[in-house]
Parts: sequence; C-alpha cells; structure tokens
Amino acid sequence: MKNCWTWWDWLDWDGGFQTSFRADNSNELPWPALWPINRQLRKTLKDIQRRLMVTTILVTHDQEEAFELADQIGVIERGSLIEVGKTEELYHRPRTEFVADFIGGSNVLTGRVRDNQVKVGSTVLPLPRGIASHDEERPVRLLFRPETVLLQSEPFSADSGVIALGQGQVIERVFAGSQQRIRLEVEGLQEIPSRVPQSDYGWRTTQIEAVRPSEAEPLVQFTPEQKFWIGLRHYHILETVGLKMLICSEDSSAGEAVANFGCYLAQAAGGSATMVSVVDSSQALVNARERLERLREQWLGQLPHLEIRVRQGAAGGEILLEVQEGHYELVILGRQKSSKEARPAAFGSTVRPLLEQVGVPVLMVQEPRSSLGRVLICSAVGEPGKADVRIGGRLASLTGGLATVLHVRSSQETSEQRRRAEQHLRQALSTLESMGVKSQSKIGEEPAIDHILSEAEEGDYDLIVIGAPAPRPPRRLRWHDLANQIVSGTHRPVLVVPLVD
Repeated sequence: MKNCWTWWDWLDWDGGFQTSFRADNSNELPWPALWPINRQLRKTLKDIQRRLMVTTILVTHDQEEAFELADQIGVIERGSLIEVGKTEELYHRPRTEFVADFIGGSNVLTGRVRDNQVKVGSTVLPLPRGIASHDEERPVRLLFRPETVLLQSEPFSADSGVIALGQGQVIERVFAGSQQRIRLEVEGLQEIPSRVPQSDYGWRTTQIEAVRPSEAEPLVQFTPEQKFWIGLRHYHILETVGLKMLICSEDSSAGEAVANFGCYLAQAAGGSATMVSVVDSSQALVNARERLERLREQWLGQLPHLEIRVRQGAAGGEILLEVQEGHYELVILGRQKSSKEARPAAFGSTVRPLLEQVGVPVLMVQEPRSSLGRVLICSAVGEPGKADVRIGGRLASLTGGLATVLHVRSSQETSEQRRRAEQHLRQALSTLESMGVKSQSKIGEEPAIDHILSEAEEGDYDLIVIGAPAPRPPRRLRWHDLANQIVSGTHRPVLVVPLVD
C-alpha cells in the first residue's frame, strides 16, 4: 500500500469544507453538527486511498486529522519543511522543541550533561541509548508528554523503574471532555523550570502538566493544593536548535573578518547561517558570488548547510527584504571603526528599519572575537529588558558562556525604583538559570555610558547586549541615546535588541 503523507503547516488555516446543510430550509447547522461528518469524511478518504493504492498528500492544520489519516507527517514552519517522520515517532521522539510543542501538549525541562548523565535539579538521569554524546556542562532539553506523567500519593519505590522528579502540588485542574489536565507546581527544581506550560519571566518554580482520562466518579479528585509524587518512565532528548542567522559580508578585509566571525558564531551556537552580499551593479554580481563561494568552502566542514545570497540594489533595502523573506532571528553586520565623535552610519538606513519594522536583533561587529565566553547584558538607568535577557541568555546557553546582568542606578533613583530594579535583576537571573546559563548580576552608579564601557573593558567581555534606541527620537537627541553611544564607544561586538516587551 502506498503511503499517505500529511504536510502540516503551523500557520492558521480556516479552509475546511464550507458546505452548508439546512433543515426545513431554516437555519444552517452549527459547526459541532458537522464534526461527525468530518470524521466520516476522514474515514472515507482513508478507504479511497487504500483502495486506489496511491500516495496522497493532505495539507491540514487539524492535529487529529493528521494523525488519523497519515502514515508520515511533515511539519512546515513559515514555508520551510523542518521535520518529517512516522506519526508515532514524530509524536514521541521529535527532533526539535518547536515540533514537540506544536503537535501536542509537552513538558520540556532543562538539564545539564555530567559524566554521560543528565542532571535535572537533584535528579540524575542516564542519557537514553542511541543519543549522541554531549559536551560536559552543556544544557539539554528533556521532553515527556503529559499523558505519560505518573502521579501517586506515596513516593515511588526504588525497584519500580520510575524516575521520581519530586513532589508537586496541584495548582489547576481543567475538565476537557474526555480528558482532564492537571497542572502541578514542583518545589526544589529551580534549575529546571518547565518550558511548557511556559512560566512567567523570572519564575523560579517548576510547572508540570499531566493528563488523565475523565471519569464520572473519579477515585482521585485532583483538587488544588493536593500533593502528589511525580514520576517518569520514559523521556526524550531534543536536539539543540540554534539561531537562524543572516551574515552581511562586504567586499573588504573587514567584511571577510565579519563573515568568519558570523560563521564561527553559527557553528558554536549550532544554528543555520546565510551569507549575503549586496552590490550596486550587475557587473559586480559575479565577483561577489565568487568571493562568497570561497568563504563558504572554508566553512563547509563546520557548516555543511551554509547558504550564500547576492542581491543587487541599495544595501539597507535589500538586507531588509532578505530578512523579511528568510525569517532570520539574528542579523550580523560589520561597521566601520569610529571615534566617539563620529556617528555610526549603520544605525541609520540599515539597522533602524531592522529593529523597528522587522523586530530582529542586530549584532554589530567592528573587531571580531575569538570566542563568546562572556556576555554583558546591560540595564542602565531603568529596569532590565526582558528581551535583552532572553536573547543574550540564549546565545550564552548555546555557546556555554557566562552572562552578567549589569544595572546602572540613576542619581535620582527613588527607593521604590531601586526595589523594582533589584526585583528585575533577581528575575533576570532566574530566567537565565532556567535556560541553563551560568549568570551573575552587578550594580553600578552613573554616569551610565562610562560605567558600561568600563565594565566591558575590565571584564574583557566578548559581547555587549543592550536594548534598541527609542523609536524615532527627536533629531537633536537621535545620537544621544544609550545604545548609539555604546556602539560608537567600544570596539567590541554589540547586540542591539528591539523593544518587544
């Protein structure tokens, strides 16, 4: 029998069948009345496919429909086919966290690899068989489905074969027809906050979701504040997914150095990368492509899927179009060396639209670094930006770096503002810990620019992370904002994060 393939796109799709059925020429039947028809239609389609013995492709956003009809499922994210597998294999052992979340409820915890084991809080688990070895102290993601979570009122015995995660307290029970979802909060696992259900920024406790069949007369009520021991029999290690990067390389020695730094970063972070060069004439297209091909050949061993692009037109507009078309998560740009009096031109026609229109972080590189071991996340005269912490923490997590969150106090800071800033620093460290990042915080005094630049030099940081300038400030103040002064005042790479919170 031929296979039935389901291509499953994550974008909302309200296609379906629009046929209307009327009774006594009156009102249309509501959608719930069509559900049995849809189930019968799926059965009929499956019968036809088996009878004709032809490969069939079905595009759907209906999870139940995909699993019922397909022998294999492909998941499409923003136009790219990111994973294909047999139905049960894709559900229980997906490669990526996106697919794990998209095709069903999931719990994803962060652990660290130590001595070929995974340390999750105070629990030590063996790496599953067939899993490739991981570097020591690197964070890994563990997946287990809510329906596989074991709950009981007494501790699990040592010979039960169950891995105990700890004791949790019920915080919510949701009745969902044939199922009931129980959400529990677990203490003592601050190192591994649950990713799904997603906790709030700075949340220290771990939340785990379990699913149980609904019962007319349940023996266990699962009421709030009731405590249960949580156990697992099986879990799955997800692949580490890096950032999708766009590396903008100019035809110069500096542009080549930036390209090599971007490729190093993509390789260290386990991400995918595309190198792009923008030229102003058709005569320059061939030379630009040959130059990028030479760079690509140098990195094929470490980045086998490295792609290259050559575009013709104005640099700012073409880079913006490439980012919009390619859905990149990080843009790497080179910049000319500048004095404190000079204004970095890249912050105008190229960088500002990327930050304001597309909302993608921009890494501005003047002198590439040989590693990314120390990351300085800046919060000056205000609260730590959540986006700054998350993107800086993600890079540090992927490269195994140390993250420092720096807050610079204002001379006019009130006691309430100081309390809020200290609270946000604690939340920032909790968020970084949940990502498996070694972190610390520091507090300094104004002037902010001098303190940040001084800290960056004294700590020999490989990357400075700072929030984007305010959208469209008055022209007389455009080059007086903090981000621009940091960029123009240091030779170190600076990651500018858009204001998305």
